[in-house]
Amino acid sequence: MRIILLLLQKYNMRIVLLSDIHMSYDGKSIWETDVLFHLKLCVSTIKKLKDIDVIIIAGDISNDGNVFSYEIIDKMFQGIDIPMYCCPGNHDCLQNLKQTLSFIKYEKYLFLKGWKFIFLNSVVPDDVDLNT
Repeated sequence: MRIILLLLQKYNMRIVLLSDIHMSYDGKSIWETDVLFHLKLCVSTIKKLKDIDVIIIAGDISNDGNVFSYEIIDKMFQGIDIPMYCCPGNHDCLQNLKQTLSFIKYEKYLFLKGWKFIFLNSVVPDDVDLNT
């Protein structure tokens, strides 16, 4: 999981970018990493930041697209009064993401201070044969 604070002074933008959360189906550790613990640290840090324009979660919110992982993340970001957007990654399930996340918007693009941010969805549907 990565958290990056982008201070784009020239454009007067403050963006928090999170990527590769990979929340597991039960909130347990994966790849010897306590994902839930690290996400709590990230959210705690975000809550202390001032004058943030937007939070963007870029891909792989869930490790396997399960509903539970999105429910955990939705609860953790509850009460943060900053616009939040996500761009699904190849580990995400678009249907579960859209049905579960209430505080985080799923859009194809975002307009911010004269800029257009385009979110490229890299979800691979289950019915796609990757061997062809």
